[in-house]
Amino acid sequence: MPWREVSAMDQRREFVRLAMQEGANRRELCRRFNIHPDTGYKWLARWQAD
Repeated sequence: MPWREVSAMDQRREFVRLAMQEGANRRELCRRFNIHPDTGYKWLARWQAD
């Protein structure tokens, strides 16, 4: 079974989609996506600025 390729942009969109949900634990999502919390909050800020 081949690995499913996921682009960096797809990963960011998925993170933001999950982080924007009601009651989402953003720190846990950062751990799950293997990113620093500062990076996660930066992605969210950029998404909300648009």
